[in-house]
Amino acid sequence: MNMKAEEIYKMEIKEIGAYEVLPIKNEAVKRFKESWQRNGIGWICEEIGKSKIDGYTNLKAYYGSSTYDSKEMSRLIDSIVEDCKLQGIPTDTPEQIEKYKEMWK
Repeated sequence: MNMKAEEIYKMEIKEIGAYEVLPIKNEAVKRFKESWQRNGIGWICEEIGKSKIDGYTNLKAYYGSSTYDSKEMSRLIDSIVEDCKLQGIPTDTPEQIEKYKEMWK
């Protein structure tokens, strides 16, 4: 994929879609984004446009995988495994992958 591991992880986080849309005061957007993203690599925060609330911007704030429940983590693992298969990258056996998912519970 010619991408760094961190970029792939962020792409996968965004694909899973565990996020909140938050209206933030325009003058606080930069500070909020910086604070949110300090939580970790998967804590992505993007501006998605002007809010309906005057003087606010809507942000899409993704949660990092450390907060995922078992269903979200299963989707993340499945997505990563599928991407590996598409790229011809070997993965663990289906049984071992299921064990990883079970460990998250």
